[in-house]
Amino acid sequence: MTDASGLTPLMIAGQLARPLPLSVMRAITAPVFRRWIRAWGGPLSGRLDGQTGCLSIRPIGWPVSVEIAVGGPDGLDVFLERPEYSLGTAVVSAAPEVLLDLMAAENGPDGDGAFFSRALTIEGDTGLVMAFRYAIEDAGMNLGALMRDLPGPVATLIEHLSGRLAPLHERAKSDLEKAQSLLLAPLRGDVARLSARVTRLETSGSGGRRPKVVSREELAHG
Repeated sequence: MTDASGLTPLMIAGQLARPLPLSVMRAITAPVFRRWIRAWGGPLSGRLDGQTGCLSIRPIGWPVSVEIAVGGPDGLDVFLERPEYSLGTAVVSAAPEVLLDLMAAENGPDGDGAFFSRALTIEGDTGLVMAFRYAIEDAGMNLGALMRDLPGPVATLIEHLSGRLAPLHERAKSDLEKAQSLLLAPLRGDVARLSARVTRLETSGSGGRRPKVVSREELAHG
């Protein structure tokens, strides 16, 4: 599982995408979502029978969330939305790298491991989240399968770009970790010194206080 406890390159990419209008991002992603729904809508809907609601997947740092509506008149619908306008009944949020790692797993997403490592946050209807997780696992849906469902030239282009960008991502991630470590080191030192000082004050305060001796007369008069 990717360690994404701090700032990551894809979080920065999300910040750079903020000026893009939602309509533009929807226009780019809508054909891809429609193609995926045609390929996976049937298998997923069958496994999500009886479930209703909207699963909102929110990559940290990005201005949009992926909304997956379940149980509506169209069965399954996928679209982009601004998180502040989301009608999600269940929310899954994590660093983009963590979400990609989960979807890249061949044997299904290890949501439990990500959740207990605090790399993943789940809010709202956890039943819908778990149902969707098991649905994509049973259907064999992962990042590789989704890539194969894209048009050949698009999949080839993405694969080529991924191969070129992966080393850059790793170098950028390493540089960010070093920069954050250098920036936070003085703060961690101050916190440690403050904590030690508070501990000393508490120890000296409790050690220097003597118990009051109460006489029989005081006890008799309450």
